[in-house]
Amino acid sequence: MENFTEKHENVGNFYSTQLLPRFWELTNENQIHIGYWEGVQIGGDASVGAKKLTDLMLGKVEIRAGEKFIDIGCGYGVPGVLLAKMKNCEIDGITASDYQLDLAKKLVEKENLQGKVRFQLADALALPYANESFDGGWFFESIFHMGHTEALKEAHRVLKSGATLAISDFPKLSGMTTEDRQYLKEISLFTTIVSMDEYPKLLESCGFEFIDILDIGKNVVAPSWACYHVALENNKQIFLDMAGEDGYKFLKKTIVEFENVIVRALGYCVVRARKK
Repeated sequence: MENFTEKHENVGNFYSTQLLPRFWELTNENQIHIGYWEGVQIGGDASVGAKKLTDLMLGKVEIRAGEKFIDIGCGYGVPGVLLAKMKNCEIDGITASDYQLDLAKKLVEKENLQGKVRFQLADALALPYANESFDGGWFFESIFHMGHTEALKEAHRVLKSGATLAISDFPKLSGMTTEDRQYLKEISLFTTIVSMDEYPKLLESCGFEFIDILDIGKNVVAPSWACYHVALENNKQIFLDMAGEDGYKFLKKTIVEFENVIVRALGYCVVRARKK
């Protein structure tokens, strides 16, 4: 990861080597984000909710056939590949994790999308693209790792005037404490956390016109964790084989602790903005 900042190297190492991302990878079928629950059974298959959140994000994208879209924090590449197939657009995605990149490239080959979908290792705060290269983009559950202001300014640089940006994020709630913030920084590398009320002014300060914000916290946070407890128990042997008894106990403890903090401290929202 030559030329990476320490922040992004830490994020890359987290997603490449730590047990918690492996848990989300396996339970969400390679969609490295939380789930959306409405009109489906809660407490069952975590991947059902993850797929529904991807569908929700896909519905927020404004991109036309042949246009170029940037996926800033692409994970394993599943949402980007689905978007390319749905909209017949080109996708450039970046990740800080070589482990994620390997799986994302394999997915592109499997779907025979070489030339249309490109993933690479890159720093989200120093994107390897020229000014005004893209017709649209998103931060799909990734911006909090990067720092909101810095990431938005860099996205502004590479997006064309009039391009739409979609963001899914964990906004802070009134119940968040200093201890919660520190825990989230340590356990899942939350660099910055903003409230939903802060988003319009934040986007304006970074050169975007605020379009709208969708508050879906009650459909996302607690319901997803209900599924994670079930997934951990149902896949116990897999995680025992992967990490041993101590690793399994650590994962179980972490999921409980994480839930206690995140349900109190964080919501979930989808934001849309347009580059001025």
